[in-house]
Amino acid sequence: MTAQVQVKLVQGSQPELEASLRDVFLVALRHSALDQPQAIAAAAAQQLGRGRLVTLEAQRGLWSRYRIAVRVQGMPITIASVELTPS
Repeated sequence: MTAQVQVKLVQGSQPELEASLRDVFLVALRHSALDQPQAIAAAAAQQLGRGRLVTLEAQRGLWSRYRIAVRVQGMPITIASVELTPS
């Protein structure tokens, strides 16, 4: 099953960052199913690397939303949310 990936940045539009996050979640979906949001979050976090956090924020059926944060002086700062919707 494929999914639509919607990226919403906290600080306005940045097309390159949005495309990069979309690609990260598309790759994460290749390794996990839509009904495994924790696995999707873990795969995305692994791709983003150290100092970046991916947290499952909400889920309803196959729809899910994730919060993307970066650590700044040890504190997580949210930079985006990503929603996965079945297509």
